Amino acid sequence: MTAEEVKSLLNVAGEDRELDMTAIYTALRRNELRQLVWNDLHLTAEAPYVRARVATTKNGKDASIPLRLEVADALKAMRPESVKGTDQVFMVPNRNKKLYEDLRAAGIGQKDSQGGIVDVHAFRHTCGTLLAQSGVHPSVAQEFMRHSDIRMTMGYYTYVDQFATTGAVQKMPWLGDASLLIPSHKCGPKRPTVSRDDAKNGKGDLSQV
Repeated sequence: MTAEEVKSLLNVAGEDRELDMTAIYTALRRNELRQLVWNDLHLTAEAPYVRARVATTKNGKDASIPLRLEVADALKAMRPESVKGTDQVFMVPNRNKKLYEDLRAAGIGQKDSQGGIVDVHAFRHTCGTLLAQSGVHPSVAQEFMRHSDIRMTMGYYTYVDQFATTGAVQKMPWLGDASLLIPSHKCGPKRPTVSRDDAKNGKGDLSQV
């Protein structure tokens, strides 16, 4: 989804708002979100983070994923007073029915610009694209997304059609000197105006062609 679509979705998500924003800003997979317990959330740490346990991750490795402060604050606010550390944080639905209802309410189609279906897993694609749009180095994005191959991060999880190429070219350094800013027709001798056919017919000097 685009940044504007994310804003629209979060505005109508209701009780699923924290689930959606956590998925988008952490790139946690559906199964990882489903098995997330309150003990996995370190919301009062100097740098808040969420721990994805070995038993829940796809690659079987433990991971500590930094949390954006706004997401950490939202999770603090939603935590029940009597909750146990081993209680699930989210009730992640097996089907996308509720998400599709929210998408319709937000005016977002169920397919993206490349024909892919917008579902819970699409939040990982959204996260990867937002990281790239924010100028995050590809290697850093790869580590955050927990991909073993950077080609997966850049080729499959980054939607370049959402990038503004006009703005991108303006970010390139100007490598020419001041003389290159002068119109070319005002610099140096003019090009000869004799055509090859005229020269062959004796109407001009062939060496000037």
